[in-house]
Amino acid sequence: MRTLFIITRADDIGGAQVYVANLAARMQADGHTVLVVTGRQGVYGEILAGYDIPTSTCPSLRHPPRPIQDLRATREILRIMSQFRPDLVSLHSSKAGILGRVASQMVGIPCVFTAHGWAFTDGVPQPQKALYRQIETWAAPWADQIICVSDYDRRLAISAGIPSQKLVTIHNGIPDTASRSIHRCKSRSVCITMVGRMADPKDPGILLHAVKAIPGVTVNFVGDGPKLGAYVDMSKQLGLSDRVQFLGHRSDVSPILRESDVFVLSSRYEGFPLSTLEAMREGLPTVVSDVGGAGEAVIDGVTGYLVPRGNVGAFRNRLEELVANPDVRLAMGRAARLFYEQEFTFSMMFERTIAVYQRIVERRTAFTLGYERPCEI
Repeated sequence: MRTLFIITRADDIGGAQVYVANLAARMQADGHTVLVVTGRQGVYGEILAGYDIPTSTCPSLRHPPRPIQDLRATREILRIMSQFRPDLVSLHSSKAGILGRVASQMVGIPCVFTAHGWAFTDGVPQPQKALYRQIETWAAPWADQIICVSDYDRRLAISAGIPSQKLVTIHNGIPDTASRSIHRCKSRSVCITMVGRMADPKDPGILLHAVKAIPGVTVNFVGDGPKLGAYVDMSKQLGLSDRVQFLGHRSDVSPILRESDVFVLSSRYEGFPLSTLEAMREGLPTVVSDVGGAGEAVIDGVTGYLVPRGNVGAFRNRLEELVANPDVRLAMGRAARLFYEQEFTFSMMFERTIAVYQRIVERRTAFTLGYERPCEI
């Protein structure tokens, strides 16, 4: 199968970029032909090159909606489609999802859009939320299938008027690392780690304010983004400079998590974050904002805690419980690791996703030949 992946941003790395790299690499290893198209070149290209994944750029494919620029991007996508001649187009991120569906419809190539969290989810400000809800509802019929990475996102799409038969939930999954026993030192200071883009949606300030009143803990922030400088300044203003490290973008997240004791994600809104799965994989208890599909990876009180969005006091209380009780941390960490193994491995996600891709291609081929086989997804 020849699969064309399209994702908007290459200048930043988030869960959608990691998802595409892992999926494309596995498909290529299994004998499929892949090409990943991004907007302007950036650090993401280096990651794809490390997997030996062929890439192409679409310079006009940029995030802000601009009609003339978007028209150019659609033409560039059509040109790439003409050259690559894919059997299927796999679309990721809102802008690529819209323009890619338009282009696929124009040339009759089947496409699948993966919604890594809707741009009209709870927490997104107006009028952006209403605008994207309208656009996504309008564009939905042009996808052969829409993969939602959480049940929450599937329900949200249905409430927006997107037909349920267009939607299928496939939770994110990530590759495992080397197996290990979870034995963390109970005597040293407790290390809390948050992995996420330094931008408003992740709201790292919640964690900074929460740990201010918890003596003795240290905090690692892993991730880059436009608000990194602002959060560094905030940590200084709160008197936390000696306890907080901003590590920027890191390709070695697993070792950092392995040396941590608690994982936190204080997001305002989410789809289904990979960072929580990374923490679970390393046997960490997780304290996560109960937003979007984030709660579907946490068994509250068993593998970690779910906390109301933006509630500094609730984050502080849960973290104080975990800091004071090392045996609870270890028990929750073991339960989190087991939950990852049972539900969120990359192999599980890959098999479900490739089955959707293959069925869509087979169905379109059958239709082109003048008949259609039954297809249950």
